[in-house]
Amino acid sequence: MKKLKFLSFLLSLLVITSTSCKKDNPDDNTGGGNDNPPSTKKCYITKITEDDGSYSQLTYNSNHKIIKVTDFNSNGTPENSYISFSYNNDGTLNVVLIHDDNNNQGKYVFHYKQSKPDSAYFYDKTGTGWKKEGTFAITMDGNKLSQIIIFAENNGQNYPMQKFSYTYTGDNLTKKETYSMDTTNQQYNLDETMLYENDTKNNPQHGIGVDFLFLDDNFISLNNYTKITYKDKNGNVNKGLSYNITYEYNSNDYPTKKTAKTFDGSETDVALFTYDCP
Repeated sequence: MKKLKFLSFLLSLLVITSTSCKKDNPDDNTGGGNDNPPSTKKCYITKITEDDGSYSQLTYNSNHKIIKVTDFNSNGTPENSYISFSYNNDGTLNVVLIHDDNNNQGKYVFHYKQSKPDSAYFYDKTGTGWKKEGTFAITMDGNKLSQIIIFAENNGQNYPMQKFSYTYTGDNLTKKETYSMDTTNQQYNLDETMLYENDTKNNPQHGIGVDFLFLDDNFISLNNYTKITYKDKNGNVNKGLSYNITYEYNSNDYPTKKTAKTFDGSETDVALFTYDCP
């Protein structure tokens, strides 16, 4: 399962564009409704610790929007790579900078229309400055992310590469479809489908300023995923990439421990969450 480290998922996008305290109740594991709204007391996740001892540290501004994520190894030493986030005056996300060895290596600049994100531009750091490598065309349905199309840029021309389509039940993502462009017929072909089931507890990665931030589905839903089913382009379930997920929660209904186990039992991932609850 993909690790929770924030830098990893942003670097994966760089590759796409530049190369072209209780257990959860089983009754909670239903499709994605929100019959029991989460606690109104807001907690802010400050640390995510992986089962190998490495962790990500989260820093916020005075409005409790995330401004920096730093990854550390199991010895507590910074990995010399981190992500910083800046915001517009109205609180919308403006620029995401990827720092590698304390140098800015990549950035995403967001554009808005009527206060809704409609695009983001990816730039790569070169010897002469920033070079635009790609565009993310963002479609919103109300406040929900509906579609993303990734365009790679070459010699001033944009070429569609991938498309992501999102389906919801209530405030939770329940399906994401990934398509790739077939350049021979200029049509999108389905690559994979992810199906999600959710609990009714607070998702700590939702509502911290980056809810629509590309491809990392952990930010999107109001509640936590309890089951992720991976289907290939033919609709076949891959049990090695599909997960059942259980949680332990604190008194504010935020998860303190997440255990994800593949359908076939080949892999188990554990993550611990630390919070500030002002």
